Amino acid sequence: MSYQHAPERALARYLKVPVGFGRLSMSFNSACDLAAIPRTYRRFYRLAMPSLWYTVDLSPYDEWPQWLSAYPGTASKHALSFVRHPALSLYLDDDPATDDFYQLHRYVSGSLRMLKDTRAIQMMNIHIGLYDPTQHPSEAQDIIESINRTVLQILRRVSRMKLQRLEITTGQDTARIADIMSIMEHNVNKLNIYTFPIAPPLQYFHRLKNLDVTLRQPPSLQAETTF
Repeated sequence: MSYQHAPERALARYLKVPVGFGRLSMSFNSACDLAAIPRTYRRFYRLAMPSLWYTVDLSPYDEWPQWLSAYPGTASKHALSFVRHPALSLYLDDDPATDDFYQLHRYVSGSLRMLKDTRAIQMMNIHIGLYDPTQHPSEAQDIIESINRTVLQILRRVSRMKLQRLEITTGQDTARIADIMSIMEHNVNKLNIYTFPIAPPLQYFHRLKNLDVTLRQPPSLQAETTF
């Protein structure tokens, strides 16, 4: 790749065209042709980057821009300077297998690296949860502990941000919900709780404006109710 074409190629990777309810990347050649027109490129870059990077979506199942959790290998610090609204999922609601935890660990570690270099965030949506290592096979317990530590690092970083809006959704079977809430309580505007048997105390959520609580019975009680 020649140096003179590097900026065009960097921009071309993130051009996107919405199709229905999904996302579709513009063809690489078409994007390069557009970006290579010198006059168009200089103007388009300044106009496009804030729009292209305003919102980023990170989930263990899907990411946009693609592979952003592999940062810094897949994006630049300059591109992250345009991010204003990350939507971040840090928890698998399905019962993960041991291999899933190793993949999740790589993902949450990359998410933390990305957040450290994203300095102009205005609002966030976070799907959050921690795991109880004792509920999983012994060979998975160390990696689960590492995932929990990394997720708590992310929460502490987010809790120090001066955000206009922060929405949190708890995982269905999250452990240590009191620890999560104690870190985030002063910064949350909207809270979606999926837990049992009771919701955490809310007296310290001074900025809370919207609360959605779904209380679930423990499995044993659900079975008793069925019969």
